[in-house]
Amino acid sequence: MPPFFSIIIPTYNRAHFIRKAIESVLAQTFSDWELIVVDDGSTDNTKQVVFQYTDVRIKYMYQQNAERSAARNNGIKQALGKYICFLDSDDYFLPERLGNLYQFLIEKNFPQIFIYTAKQNETEGTTSVDKSYKPFEIKNGFIDQIITDIIHCQQTCIAATILKENLFNEQLTVSEDMELWVRIAAKHKVVCLPNDCSVVIVHHDNRTVTKTNYGRFVKQLASLNVMFGKQHPGFAKVSAATKRFMYSYVYFGMGKYYLSESKRLKAMLYVGKAIIRNLPDTQIKHRIYAFIQCCNIFRTSHQTLHLIEHGYI
Repeated sequence: MPPFFSIIIPTYNRAHFIRKAIESVLAQTFSDWELIVVDDGSTDNTKQVVFQYTDVRIKYMYQQNAERSAARNNGIKQALGKYICFLDSDDYFLPERLGNLYQFLIEKNFPQIFIYTAKQNETEGTTSVDKSYKPFEIKNGFIDQIITDIIHCQQTCIAATILKENLFNEQLTVSEDMELWVRIAAKHKVVCLPNDCSVVIVHHDNRTVTKTNYGRFVKQLASLNVMFGKQHPGFAKVSAATKRFMYSYVYFGMGKYYLSESKRLKAMLYVGKAIIRNLPDTQIKHRIYAFIQCCNIFRTSHQTLHLIEHGYI
């Protein structure tokens, strides 16, 4: 008999983290699951670590490095469960994770559905509950909350039939999860369980704001162009206000990226676009001031970037 849940862990050179993720699945109070670890071309001893676990519910797949979307898609294609959950190799589930989801699904008579929960954040061993999540609403026909809630893959539980027909876009490397959520939400029921905080996302030093992370905004722009394109299923389902906000946010990030690269003119261009794209935005004064500082030839780009990073601009 196939398992009820399939949990997919994509991983790349995370042998030093993955034990906790695997053991958090082994510790689940609900036991009808399979765990699929998709190794995206690791060069460390990830395989050896996974093979130390002899539980027959744990499966290991190796692929040539092709990024996380391809890894998740391969896991989805191999999944046998009725519902699919995701877990990153440096995060973990609390023991009641699957039990809570199963209880909800049985009460709703096992619907074809997209579920996401709240989460906890762990930084240097200290955890805190993210209280920003609330029950999902469709307002005036728009599914904006699927974007504004900022949903990580680890927070989701999705009917396998939905995911097998809606894979991650492997051409996108940033916000590929958001693009998929919009695509799914345009056609299927979405539910948020804001009181379930049974997934813990671990934050590392390399996740803080860095010059490299600024560069992700360039790739994120490509994702927005796909997600808000006229041919996309979610085009008419996301409000113009949310589209403006997202473009403004990304343009401002690109401005910071080009400033970190000492490309002041490009920085001015994208900060200017951020302002024009969403004039009603609450950050408008902040961005106008940033634009003025970008224009200040007596201040170096790195000095201006420092002010932006620390919230002075």
